[in-house]
Amino acid sequence: MLLYSATGGLGQRGTVISTTMSFTTAKTEINNNRPFFSMVPGHFRVCYGYSDTGYGLYYIYINDPLPIGSGHQTVEVNGAQETKRIYVRPS
Repeated sequence: MLLYSATGGLGQRGTVISTTMSFTTAKTEINNNRPFFSMVPGHFRVCYGYSDTGYGLYYIYINDPLPIGSGHQTVEVNGAQETKRIYVRPS
């Protein structure tokens, strides 16, 4: 399900908040040079890449700011921990 902000998020009318963790959408955003916010309980991360194994397993590459001051990069199964995604698209 996609939820659209009437006034636009982060100053962009094309901003979309999604509770559907579509790998196809993640690939499209990354391929169009648009990393997106990946929300998990308690904080946001940034998804900057993906991997398709060709065997039905899809991974996303995450920059996670926690722990504060020493965040880290991680790889996780698409949608495994996320609750929402925010796609910021130019209008």
